[in-house]
Amino acid sequence: MKKPLTVKSIQALKPRQGEVPVGKVEGLYLLVGARGPRSWVLRYRRPSSKKPAKLTMGRVDLTGGGTQSDAKIGDPLTLAQARAYAVTLQAEIQAGRDPGSDHIAAKRNTWGDVVSRYYDDLRVRKLRNRHGSRKIVEKDTHAWWHRPIKTITRADVREAIDNATKRAPTAGSNLKTALGPIFSWAVERELVDVNIAHQVKRPMPMQARDRVLDDDELRCVWQAADFRGKALILTGQRLGEVSAIRAQDLVLEGDAPTWTIPAEVAKNGVEHRVALTRPAADVLRDAMTDPEGATIFHPTTKRWRNRWRARADVLWQAEHGAPMQYWRPHDLRRTFSSTMARLGVDLHITELVLNHRAASISGVARIYNRYSFEDEQRRALERWADHVVDIVEGQKSNIVKLNA
Repeated sequence: MKKPLTVKSIQALKPRQGEVPVGKVEGLYLLVGARGPRSWVLRYRRPSSKKPAKLTMGRVDLTGGGTQSDAKIGDPLTLAQARAYAVTLQAEIQAGRDPGSDHIAAKRNTWGDVVSRYYDDLRVRKLRNRHGSRKIVEKDTHAWWHRPIKTITRADVREAIDNATKRAPTAGSNLKTALGPIFSWAVERELVDVNIAHQVKRPMPMQARDRVLDDDELRCVWQAADFRGKALILTGQRLGEVSAIRAQDLVLEGDAPTWTIPAEVAKNGVEHRVALTRPAADVLRDAMTDPEGATIFHPTTKRWRNRWRARADVLWQAEHGAPMQYWRPHDLRRTFSSTMARLGVDLHITELVLNHRAASISGVARIYNRYSFEDEQRRALERWADHVVDIVEGQKSNIVKLNA
């Protein structure tokens, strides 16, 4: 029988010897690879099936001796620690627990794995990725990515939200909003017992923006806009939806040009047909330099938004001698909705143009009333386009009541 391994004998081992019995603990081996000792391996039989199994306990640490009572799979282990931990695992196996299966389950239920499965489930069920929450979660919880979800504590959630809040005032609230549904999804699947995100208070109340551009500001923003910006203004749709326009989604010829937003692109997961006015169709036609491309616009970036805002500021400064009040592309959608009211467009029609799912018809009435109001939406958008053209050309907008 070979002598039990010691630290010196391990250091003297030649490369590529494979699994070497450690001694003193049944089933414990040292895996020796091309670069020398690599990891500790425990061979055992599964309690349920009695089939042979192999568990890699952790990397080899030759820095010294000692014991480690709280060791876990994956930790670097010295010789003494490996023996002590192997004895603990053997006792668990004798008690009917399979540490290998438990480790595999724990690896599958890491935070990163759960997040990926949650958003995959949203996509399969065609539910929207609210407010780009996946990007928020990936950015602010990256430190948890390889941790089992059961090890994440309320203190971890609080710390992540606090760190996000330090970066931006609303970032913590956005993270809190994003984490709740993920933990609820995990509770439903018995991956965790409670939703710890619901036990953490929101760092600050979310304040709804109320910025609406006046006609003079809208004119400057239009003059500073590229094709994407002008399409955003003329259609009243969301920036992410405009940026995802494909040539195959457009019908630009004929008397009734249209743009179909696929369900997987629309924020509410509902396919939406947008009536294109002649100015909007012209803008999109000019933007299509590559009809075979995946999308007619490059992906939206913060740099693109900042450049548009900077160009508009230059025009505004030249005319008014002061900077324009801060605005975001989404404020144009609010401006569109508010101006539609000024133009006398019925709120229900405006909501349909904006693809707000609820609109003004709900309940039983919505089930039975399947009329799409496409003609009314087109007339409303034409009125909006006329308004934009009027203010851009320096004419006073002739706002009158429009029954639509």
